[in-house]
Amino acid sequence: MHNGEQALSGFRQSRRWAVIGALSLLAGCAVIPKGSVPVTEPTEKAPDADVLPTDAGRHRVALLVPMTGANAAVGQSIANAATMALLDTNAANLRITTYDTATGAGTAAARAISDGNKLILGPLLADDVTQVSNVARTSRVPMITYSNDSAVASRDVFVMGQAPGQSIAR
Repeated sequence: MHNGEQALSGFRQSRRWAVIGALSLLAGCAVIPKGSVPVTEPTEKAPDADVLPTDAGRHRVALLVPMTGANAAVGQSIANAATMALLDTNAANLRITTYDTATGAGTAAARAISDGNKLILGPLLADDVTQVSNVARTSRVPMITYSNDSAVASRDVFVMGQAPGQSIAR
């Protein structure tokens, strides 16, 4: 063997021992059960997945965005941003629930209001604002829309999207 081959062989040998040592340490961290513990059946019935929990101490906010269809990527991005913002604030008194507007914005708004939401964020598209505002207005629920069409703004409908006139004025 040459010196280069010996050095390479020594490197392989030390690398092999390093891997074995790391795996041994990892195996030492494993939790080993001490014995069999009797399993007891839960006494309470699991909550129904379709029923939202009552949040008497929380402010309920509905997020109406397209979660399916052509604008699903935009809707998912807005939903993710809302979730990150909520987590960032550590607000325990706020609950944001997302509703899909792709199958009907009016239907999504009606469901959001029946679930107890007191504020609507969305919808994304100006065409959906009229449907949602008709439902929200009768229940006296204000909404903040992401549309950039300032013509949809009214007494209970606030436009958060950037209107083209604002961009031109800059």
